[in-house]
Amino acid sequence: FVPLVPAFLNCVLGPLSALVVFAIARAHFDRPVAVRAAAFSMFFPSIVLWSSINLKDAATVLCIVMVLYHALSLQRRFHPAHLAGLLLFLTLLGTFRSYLFILTGVSVIGSLAVGRLGVSPRGVLVAMLLLVAFVGVYQRFGFGKEIVAGESLRTASQIRVDLAEGDSAYGGDAEISSPMKA
Repeated sequence: FVPLVPAFLNCVLGPLSALVVFAIARAHFDRPVAVRAAAFSMFFPSIVLWSSINLKDAATVLCIVMVLYHALSLQRRFHPAHLAGLLLFLTLLGTFRSYLFILTGVSVIGSLAVGRLGVSPRGVLVAMLLLVAFVGVYQRFGFGKEIVAGESLRTASQIRVDLAEGDSAYGGDAEISSPMKA
């Protein structure tokens, strides 16, 4: 294992996220706004940090931005490539952070149904059908099963205590005193 490989990969994924933010902003606004949006996203302090150490957050941010790009493209005009891209990056997001898979998936379903069909009985019906399909995919692939099954008041209390003491909230035995050990 070479610790520079994930760090280098993160240094590539961070700027890729900024390029996607530029593309999204350029599709909806003029060039100066797109340049500012890309610059703000590129030099956001957390992105700079995540892009320089071995955390999977740079990849997670890229997945979220790609889901947004494909969802906005689908909202403008349906194309199978954008649907495939949306599903691909949503699935990748689920492998990185399962709770973000749930939040992002439900948000995308709601925005696509309301954006394309408006707030109407038909839009609500389509959103419900999409939510049922989403829950089916969620159960089939099992994203977040360990989070849902393992949560209780006792574990929530332990997470709160771990965070208060500066430990990792999801791995009590995790060593997080330095980026190399995280």
